[in-house]
Amino acid sequence: MKKLFTGGRRKVVAVMAIALVASLTQVSSSSAAGADTPKRGGNITVGIFDAFVGYCTADNLANSSLMGARTIYETWVEQRADGKIVPYLLQSWANSEDNKTWLLTVRDGVKFHDGTAVDGAALALNLQALRGALFFNGLLKKTPASADKLGTATGFLANVQDVVVTGAMSVQVTLFQAQSDFPESIYASGRFFARAPSQLLGKTCSTTPVGTGAFKLVSTELTKLVVTANPDYWRKDAKGGKLPYLDGITFTYLPDAQPRVSGVKSGSLAATMFSSASEAKQIKDLQKNKSVTSIMSPEDYYPSIWLNNKIAPFSSKNARLAVSHALDREKFVKVRQKGLGSVPDSIVGPNNIMYTKKNFAGFDLASAKADVAAYKAETGKDLG
Repeated sequence: MKKLFTGGRRKVVAVMAIALVASLTQVSSSSAAGADTPKRGGNITVGIFDAFVGYCTADNLANSSLMGARTIYETWVEQRADGKIVPYLLQSWANSEDNKTWLLTVRDGVKFHDGTAVDGAALALNLQALRGALFFNGLLKKTPASADKLGTATGFLANVQDVVVTGAMSVQVTLFQAQSDFPESIYASGRFFARAPSQLLGKTCSTTPVGTGAFKLVSTELTKLVVTANPDYWRKDAKGGKLPYLDGITFTYLPDAQPRVSGVKSGSLAATMFSSASEAKQIKDLQKNKSVTSIMSPEDYYPSIWLNNKIAPFSSKNARLAVSHALDREKFVKVRQKGLGSVPDSIVGPNNIMYTKKNFAGFDLASAKADVAAYKAETGKDLG
């Protein structure tokens, strides 16, 4: 699924270079790609289509609200433009020959917004919180208020057997099963933020984000996030200049597409986001506007239908295959997405590490009819 991040021609450069803090080639405190002639100062407003539901480990920010949160937070590892996972707040990692033991070393000299150091103890606490160890009292004698529920992060790190601090800046992670792509697990689509211990162990974990990013929290509510520049941010631009360039950003939740379209056209929004899954018409129209710059993200995911395999009829594999083989994805892209994006040939997009064409049940009416017949033979019922 492609997303459009668009804004006034002069303003979008600021948002992309400052709010998202640069694409990565090799991460270091002086390698961020700054604008050629950066204009410093000012505050901007960005339109998004997802709400800010919370910032603790059990909360799961979606798409455009995730982008807003990532002005506050950074991740232990990061995904480069070519899809490769590289160290970010980690300095490095090393794995045993059997891929069951991983030594993670934290980058020195980085601080959370509350002034505390990003170190091995902070990394260990983050990993324990994400995998649910705080909830199960595996790390502390009592469960902190921030860990009163489990989230989807627990599944991502279900293979973790133990997390041990081995030095001031290092942690050893032991896995139950060999896993050669463990760094991808601690990326988790950019959602495994480095949270300050004060946030993780505090009573307001969901409403008080404390990270290491280029911007710090001013205020947050369900429909709006306001951030201000972090004066102590650790990274520099390509010329050694201070980041971020902007003084502040306001992210405002606009669920309907038209206010985002009007806002970016009028200049009340410096930038906004759209999804090709449901807003292809607006994207196509804005791409024709010469006063607007559009940037299309690579395809990590395709629009998809999720079938409940716990209840009939989709508890039957034959029923699920029938639906998948009956979907004319080429026509869907042409009609619903106005030609934006490519025809799916995998359950995820080609920029995703899980991308594979193997066993993909694409459009095939003959196979769909055979699946329907197989379902009736299996259950004695018609599929419909």
